[in-house]
Amino acid sequence: MVLIRGEVKQSKHTGKILADADPENADWTKFRWGDLPPYKSPEFMTQLRALGISLEQFRTMPVYKMAVRRGLIKDDEWARNASVRRSMRECAQRAPGGCDVAAPRLPYGTGDLRERRIVSETAVTCHVSGCATTVARQRRFFRASEEFLCREHGIYLSPTTFQYADPTRNLLWRYADDCRLLASIAKTKRTTARLGRECDEDALTWNVVRAFHREGRLGRLLEIVLAGRCKPPAGEEPEIIYWGAQGGRLWPCLATAREEFGEPVRAGTEPDLALWWPGKLLVFVEVKFRAGNKTQPSEMQDGPDHRPCAYCKNGHFERVFGADYNQVAVESAKYELMRNWLLGSWIAMQSGAAFALVNLVRSGAECDIETKFGHDLCREQPDRVFVRSTWESIWAALPSARLSDETARTLDAYFQTKSVGYDHKGGLQKAFTRERVRTCRASP
Repeated sequence: MVLIRGEVKQSKHTGKILADADPENADWTKFRWGDLPPYKSPEFMTQLRALGISLEQFRTMPVYKMAVRRGLIKDDEWARNASVRRSMRECAQRAPGGCDVAAPRLPYGTGDLRERRIVSETAVTCHVSGCATTVARQRRFFRASEEFLCREHGIYLSPTTFQYADPTRNLLWRYADDCRLLASIAKTKRTTARLGRECDEDALTWNVVRAFHREGRLGRLLEIVLAGRCKPPAGEEPEIIYWGAQGGRLWPCLATAREEFGEPVRAGTEPDLALWWPGKLLVFVEVKFRAGNKTQPSEMQDGPDHRPCAYCKNGHFERVFGADYNQVAVESAKYELMRNWLLGSWIAMQSGAAFALVNLVRSGAECDIETKFGHDLCREQPDRVFVRSTWESIWAALPSARLSDETARTLDAYFQTKSVGYDHKGGLQKAFTRERVRTCRASP
């Protein structure tokens, strides 16, 4: 137990003791930023919550002020987000075809990387097969620092994964129009600092969904992932909103919903994808790659928690959920799905549209989520459904997706070679396999 100013800090949700919960006494005041994850990243926010510190409190600490002086944080944003936007702008300015004039170049995958990593207590050898570059071994959090960079292949290394120095190298679609769109999205998206990482779900989302978007096949993509639970309007392509961003600003419908439910500007709901046929159908997609769906509300440091009241104030929560806020957000730990279901269904209701929330995961993951969230917690209706779908279902449907031959071949190769880091035994892991069972029984 940790005694701070005569009291023990304890999590209201988990009951765990929170060490260093007082920012003035916290060990974080002694850290260099190299010891911490990127500002406002999920890893950073998790660490903040574990210590019981709010962002407002953290901004008063010496480590924050030093990061600002060093240029690591600019305008209260991790500077790497700005560097990603700069990369996208530069990409879009390269004539005539953006970053790559020829066919898309696949990111490093199972055909390029060592089957078994080479790691010692102090060093990591580059994960690309045949490369002899050795860098210092990093620990605690992933850091994109010079001492971990393989210059030959342009990747920062850790014992289990890597990150591209140029985040666009992790993307399939890097023509001028793609880069202009990404630069516009990055103005609003909460963070783009991890876009160059091997296991980044946003890069995966872009690589797969943008392929259908480019060729006017989003309707077909929705047919695949909805699997008959809800039918997209025939012959019409939806408007697509990536990560809540539209035209360099927050999608107005989402901004209105955030305001309606009292969400703060910097921490509002950000659906990975929204596909919108105004007045007919709205589909939110919550993407998962390696992470799961378990999320809880962060601790409130200043006064009572206003969120249960804000989310439930207008009667819509009771309309779309069969359980109360605490059961959904805290006990069941479905806070992120809760917010997507709540705000998405509210937006759809304003124009009389149907609504679907899709949880897009890897095959074998979240097998019982339709039961545990959709059936047990939500009030589903014929025009309001929750659907679990898989990346592998998209891969399997490529022959019937009616994409161009080049795009279909590129996506097939991407799924075939996509890696997801090294396991605890040092073996390279494939992200997707055709042999993997595409259905799974829910847990009893």
